[in-house]
Amino acid sequence: MPWKDGYYRFKDTTLWTFVVKGEDLIMCNTGCLDLQIDNPRDMIKGTLKFGSYGEALPSIEKITGKKNYDVEMSYPGQMIQSPGCITDDGTRIIMPALMNPSIELDELYLMNKEEFEELVNAGDPLEAMKCPYKIEPENPGKFLWISGPPGAGKSTSAQLLSKNDGFVYYEADCVMNHANPYIPSDVESPSMAQMLQNHLKGVTKEMEDGVQAGNEFFQKLSESQEVDDLAGEKFYKYMSQCVGSERKRIGGNWAVAQAVPTKNLRDVIRKTLGNDKVTFILLNLEKETARERLAQRHGDTETGKAEVEFLLKIQEFYEPKGDDEETTFDVTITNEMDQNDVVTKILEII
Repeated sequence: MPWKDGYYRFKDTTLWTFVVKGEDLIMCNTGCLDLQIDNPRDMIKGTLKFGSYGEALPSIEKITGKKNYDVEMSYPGQMIQSPGCITDDGTRIIMPALMNPSIELDELYLMNKEEFEELVNAGDPLEAMKCPYKIEPENPGKFLWISGPPGAGKSTSAQLLSKNDGFVYYEADCVMNHANPYIPSDVESPSMAQMLQNHLKGVTKEMEDGVQAGNEFFQKLSESQEVDDLAGEKFYKYMSQCVGSERKRIGGNWAVAQAVPTKNLRDVIRKTLGNDKVTFILLNLEKETARERLAQRHGDTETGKAEVEFLLKIQEFYEPKGDDEETTFDVTITNEMDQNDVVTKILEII
């Protein structure tokens, strides 16, 4: 093979490490690399193949001198299939952006031992994650959990509440990637920016089990069109513990962004948080509007299109406010409403 076996990383993020051995390609979260290598169920297994995969982007040809893609990364069942070009020395793979559509190219490069150790140690410590907010645990403040189907604007709403109204914005999807959840308030696409967040150091087996439950829950939701209550309850209990711990550490007004599909799972969150009263804001929008928003967010690549269809499949499972949910509120988004209109509505509710 034209590539070398070893550990590869993305140039612009610490979050993922790729293990290459022959045609085997394993994608691991950097924060729990040792756990995942020892526990194959938690790894994303794919293949790296050599061949001819179509005409390369001009920008990739300029870097590699190759007119056509000669390698392909693929992960069956994970909606990832990306061509690229490998450099002549076999240590770098240049490809169209895989994780972040706001940039044109991604680069994977082979690490030496020192670079690998530096990468692992670059993570944020679990109990002292970097964040831009004032640490004021004595001030519990308001507590919002903004939910709704993919594309509804959960992350954007939480980001605007942070930027304009002083809320702590906690991107709870980062929990699934063992990533720092404090997305900057000035990034263009906060939902996608989580892929560029720093990984966490010291991930435990219990934490990885919680994330695995989440992977199982959403996978079954999209494939079998069924809600796996057992996996869902385990995952949302774990996520709530992460949120509650950080809220206790930091304090202030909070806006958590994360999709909670059912009333039962909202009840799990309430029970786990205990006396820390949370107000759920459920954003609702029509499927075609969601499709347009998701397409804009994930880009026009084959991987992006597959991701959009995956997210749309689970939209129908999102339940509205239940009759006994006193601190839950539905917000219906129309085509006439912009991002600021949605936030204004949220502020009126609270």
